[in-house]
Amino acid sequence: MPEFSIVMPAYNVEKYISEAIESVIHQSFQDWELIIVDDASTDNTVQIIQKYLHIDDRIKLYILPKNTGSVYIPRKEAILKSKGKMIAYLDADDYIENTFLEKIHNRYLETKADAILGRMCSIKNNLVIYTLPKTNFDMEQTLSGKQACMLTVPYWNIGAAGAVNRNIYISALDKSETSNMVYADEVVTRQIMLLCRKIVFVDAKYMYRYNEESLTKKFSLKRFDCLNVNNLLLNLIEEYFGSESEEVKSMHLLLFNGVLSSIALYYTNRSKINKQEKKIIVEKLKAGYKIIRWDYIKGKISNHTYFVSHVGFNTMMFVVLVYVKAKRIKQLFKHT
Repeated sequence: MPEFSIVMPAYNVEKYISEAIESVIHQSFQDWELIIVDDASTDNTVQIIQKYLHIDDRIKLYILPKNTGSVYIPRKEAILKSKGKMIAYLDADDYIENTFLEKIHNRYLETKADAILGRMCSIKNNLVIYTLPKTNFDMEQTLSGKQACMLTVPYWNIGAAGAVNRNIYISALDKSETSNMVYADEVVTRQIMLLCRKIVFVDAKYMYRYNEESLTKKFSLKRFDCLNVNNLLLNLIEEYFGSESEEVKSMHLLLFNGVLSSIALYYTNRSKINKQEKKIIVEKLKAGYKIIRWDYIKGKISNHTYFVSHVGFNTMMFVVLVYVKAKRIKQLFKHT
């Protein structure tokens, strides 16, 4: 039983996966296993992984028979096949600093916490654009699971990279009803936090690569799964905090932001969507809009945004359409 199981879903990441795997191999703390589950890649991802299987027998590869179009399913498969005391996730287009596991292990020995969260550094063109938590965050503090969870709603103020007790991770998976939705991890991560008694932090760096080709960046109809996921997340927060709590009020701001960004996504990509798909998406948007408690978000958004949004769904759709068109015109003039 290794101390850490690092779980890695992979799909068409031939450009990045060597760096991800080598960042594990070169860890200063060596008591680990790496479980990679490939989601039926069509490029050279599997061939690259197979080379590493001959280099280090702690690396295991499993290949799904067909593509699921989800990060959640291969990651869940990797977790169920893992044997470590702690689970750490690593996406195949990201990497970790070589003292990542050592820092987490040392912090665990100090605190015996259920989860130890590191610092997620978002990189683009090899430059760090932002970090979670921010540099002024107190990394020495200890939080309850509920306290940590609410640092992710309505905005992420902490990252989820680090390591979690395996039993808690399995329990969170058992409680989640997210199937293969693209943003399923948004619910599972919060469920993990809520099941933890104690969560601590350490300055162990996880390098998150801004990848335009990733499932959460590339346009597809699955991007609108965020509306369903936010509804599941609302139910989760209500379960743990109560339907009239301040935490649920914060959750409604996240619901609003999800609907707003999804409407913008719809109008930005409308030419790529057929008539039947448009109908389905608009119904999803309408259902998401109906859930919002406007009395809960009044004062949390600008008066102008509140006025044009809460009047009605069609009004909100029209205003976002005007904004998207104006933005396109602005971009056109910028390049002429």
